[in-house]
Amino acid sequence: MSLLALSVFVWLWPVLSRLRDVVPGAGAGDNLTFVWNLWWMRAALHDAHYRFFHCPLIFHPFGVSLALHTHTALPAFLAAIVSPHTSLLATQNALIALDLFLNCAIAYALAYDMVRHRGGALVAAIIFGWSPYVSAHLLGHFNLIAAWVLPLTALCALRAIQGHRVFQWALGSSLAATVYVDYYYAVYAVVLVSLIALTPLISLRSREPREPRRWQRRIGAVLFSLLVIDLFVIVMIATTGGTVLNVGGVRISLLRIHNPVSAGGMMLAALAAAWWIPQLRVALDSARLRQHLAAMLIPAIVLIAAAAPLVLSVVQLWREGDYVTQRYLWRSAPPGIDTATLLLGNPYGWLSANAASAAYGRLGIDPIEQIGWLGPGVIVLSAIGLFRQRHRTDVKTVAVIAAVFLIWSLGPYLMAFGRNTALILPTTAIRFVPFVSNARIPGRAFVIVYMSAAILSAWGIASLAGSTNVRRRAAPLGLAALVIADYAPVPPPAFAPGRPTPYESIEHGGATGGVLELPLGLRDGFGETGRFDARVLYYQSFHQRPILGGFVARLPPSVLDRYRALPIVGPLLQLSGGTPLHELRVEQDRQRAGAALEAVGIRYVVVNFKTAPPDLLAYVESVLPMRPLARDDERIVYEVIRNAP
Repeated sequence: MSLLALSVFVWLWPVLSRLRDVVPGAGAGDNLTFVWNLWWMRAALHDAHYRFFHCPLIFHPFGVSLALHTHTALPAFLAAIVSPHTSLLATQNALIALDLFLNCAIAYALAYDMVRHRGGALVAAIIFGWSPYVSAHLLGHFNLIAAWVLPLTALCALRAIQGHRVFQWALGSSLAATVYVDYYYAVYAVVLVSLIALTPLISLRSREPREPRRWQRRIGAVLFSLLVIDLFVIVMIATTGGTVLNVGGVRISLLRIHNPVSAGGMMLAALAAAWWIPQLRVALDSARLRQHLAAMLIPAIVLIAAAAPLVLSVVQLWREGDYVTQRYLWRSAPPGIDTATLLLGNPYGWLSANAASAAYGRLGIDPIEQIGWLGPGVIVLSAIGLFRQRHRTDVKTVAVIAAVFLIWSLGPYLMAFGRNTALILPTTAIRFVPFVSNARIPGRAFVIVYMSAAILSAWGIASLAGSTNVRRRAAPLGLAALVIADYAPVPPPAFAPGRPTPYESIEHGGATGGVLELPLGLRDGFGETGRFDARVLYYQSFHQRPILGGFVARLPPSVLDRYRALPIVGPLLQLSGGTPLHELRVEQDRQRAGAALEAVGIRYVVVNFKTAPPDLLAYVESVLPMRPLARDDERIVYEVIRNAP
């Protein structure tokens, strides 16, 4: 464990060497959102009038629900209890270092519990803890680097279904903890536990070959005919550029091969299903099923009880009509991992970072959400472990888990070399599954593939190490060295948000008087209105006053509508987003500006003149009644003149 801790220290050295001044990331973004989470938890615990899942200090004067936000409530709560007065940046960096260590340590514990081989478990810890997935999200998605909750859940689930009462309580606790760490991981954990409990009980066997039935022949003939027509259409479009048909007043566009290829893929899948599925014989061990269901009773009760505060907050949000979820057609859905990344190298590893990053850039592949690099060492070790231990039930379970989450991570359509191949995949159906559909970025499911590959690799190491052949016993050392060389992570960039001196002129705290940051921005996980600067969330911890605008993972549309309807604030939001000044009623706004700002409760205005559009600056200077307090080379802090006409 000391070696793993040392590796984390080296990995994070650019950050840990400036613990109180920087945070991982190339700039201001989601990284500062998680720093804000820490500050808000401290504020919520300090003031009895605050409810953690509803924050009145952002999106002033309306406030906003945090029930659907990436609130990281559990680590924020623990940090607020353990170190309530420590620097926010130092606290966040300590949590990151702890998460990285726990990723390795708990992956080691899971692999050792299953394989009983120290060398194999150490390799598993490296594969999961140093995975490109973790390195990618270390740039800002600090909720997702707490991936240790997944192997912890798997470890507890494996012991719980064996009837260990302590681990049944531990499983419930780990599931509950996951709910307050990250929504994606809560969904993955529930699916993971379901697969661990059900996979050993289901057996698939192929029936004896027999003549196809009449309905199979008919379906096959129809689908084959449609495939021939579809192939003709694809060839026609590819060779002639396509055409537009008018059939009975209906306009049919045949200009792209995208839809015909999608249709052909679905027909091939239907043809394979019609011929293959009837040949399968499924058997379920009902006696053991009852045992496993009984073992899940305590975890389910603990999970429901612990998650109740968050669930009730979501229900209240839904009753108020402010529940927000993604809306998209299958073609506009977020893509999954790009299959080319299985070949392009690790963009976060010492061995291939520069070449792989350049390849990702040329192909337009997102190196954070579309990465699926496993590497030759992991693939070979996993294949050896799977082949040599294929008779083991737990190995089959791990293989099924890997397959399910691999398919999930591929997304709704197959991506290859930055292009949509138009082949529709099973993940398309997930958007119709309640709760699961909200885990909308499919590539994140690949984290379970890394966990599964780590365990299979541990079995591979153990199998090779136990061989009597001298050469085979040397193979695990070479493969382990290849994995270490491939996965050794490059330290992340460090961003210093700073502490601008003009904020010192804002009176600390106060029951009334909000801060208006210009440009003004409202942002959530689906988009941005105006222009949002993530640094203002961190700067709020200096003055501790309500701010207009902000970021939340899911912003209710009603909040945006109410902002647009506000006098003065609405035009400021428009101008921040680039609306020309001549489209606004400047003279009318000048006459009512003082009363409008006072009605909203704005006491201070901070103008970033480097990022503000020129028309916004002109509007501010000619309309808003205020006097300057302080400035630096980027921003000016004003105080609103009260009772101004």
